[in-house]
Amino acid sequence: MRLALLLTIAATSANADYSGHPFVQLFTERPCTEAVAAIDQRPPTENIDAMVLAIAEQGAAWGFLLGFDQARGGLHDGSATTLERLRKACAEAPGRPAAELLDGLK
Repeated sequence: MRLALLLTIAATSANADYSGHPFVQLFTERPCTEAVAAIDQRPPTENIDAMVLAIAEQGAAWGFLLGFDQARGGLHDGSATTLERLRKACAEAPGRPAAELLDGLK
């Protein structure tokens, strides 16, 4: 019984390490231009499989951005959305990761 409890606790998401997830890396390791492009992409319409994949990737990128925004208590400033602020910061420093730029928007 103790072993089952220990294994259950060890398998919970609270103990999971998501740092290697491609969308976490998109925002934390890769240039912000790639994160913005993932959000702005226009899904292809010629191939349904490619379209579904592109929409899923876009949704994951949006989810990361909105989750980051929510975790920081809202990064919009009344005159610009969080995405608009990220785009502006990214244009000024295109090589920096999006998460780093979002941290600076407080």
